[in-house]
Amino acid sequence: MLSRIAENFYWIGRYMERANDTMNLLEVTHLAFMEQEGNASVSNMWESLIVVNQGLDFFHKFYAEANEQTVHSFLIFSRENLSSIFSCISTVRDNMRAVRNQISSPLWMIVNEFYLWLKNRNIHEILSFDPSMFYRRVKDFGFAFFGALDNTLMRDEAWQFIHLGRALERALETASLLDLKYHVLLESVDEVGKPVDIHQWQILLRSVDGLEPYLNTYSNRIDPANIAELLILNRRFPKSVLFNLTRIKKLMTEMPHQDQSMAYWLLNQKIIGLLSEIESTSIPVIFEVGYHTYLQSIIEQLLLVHGHFSQTYFGGLEDITGSTE
Repeated sequence: MLSRIAENFYWIGRYMERANDTMNLLEVTHLAFMEQEGNASVSNMWESLIVVNQGLDFFHKFYAEANEQTVHSFLIFSRENLSSIFSCISTVRDNMRAVRNQISSPLWMIVNEFYLWLKNRNIHEILSFDPSMFYRRVKDFGFAFFGALDNTLMRDEAWQFIHLGRALERALETASLLDLKYHVLLESVDEVGKPVDIHQWQILLRSVDGLEPYLNTYSNRIDPANIAELLILNRRFPKSVLFNLTRIKKLMTEMPHQDQSMAYWLLNQKIIGLLSEIESTSIPVIFEVGYHTYLQSIIEQLLLVHGHFSQTYFGGLEDITGSTE
């Protein structure tokens, strides 16, 4: 497979997952806002959502205030925001057009039809009715896409590169959300363990579809240590960092090897080293090192994995934001 074709498939996986992540964050934040509307403790909720996404400085280039309407507009329709749902789906569609002869007709139709539907929506239409209907439509699109992907594509390099991108995006998103919760959302350490803290942990779990798995595993008690264990170290939870690194390693073993390539050797060593580091750690060790320090290290190493992917398979290093130029 040509490197530029492999790169197209890789970014299809990453941007599809990014669109799904953005949608989940919007949905759970909107739900929490409706539940807590008027409560001063959630006054920073919309701003926090922007911090997760592109950052307040970038957001304020286009909007003066972070509120329900401006944040929805920024995260759903903004062309400037590479993580907005419309930007993600547009990029997925562009990448799929470049490899149209290597994907199935059902997969292309699902993406193209959703793109055209989304293109004709506007923020006033969404917020004037029940936003949950929009959230459900986007979620159903994601389920349809990955269902068609797994049911209509051969298990060849195209399928592997899409899932490779998806797994890396998931690991990065989970680590970034955990770091944000522990380092940004609470206004003071005095709030740790209080209702607003517990509520924010529940929001985080919902945003990664992890609340029900958490409750099934750890009963009803919300505990930061158990949440960290689920989202970092759990081998069975599909959005944990360890699960997705293991997934990346498995996918690489199934792909054509480049054993004589120094770039491939460096990529393989980086993944083996990061896997070993996570597998050998424990929650007490993470808290001893420092939660923020540990997660920042994981995020930096995951970004290095992306750089090694690019060097090994795509012919060079590129901007980590996901340019397909």
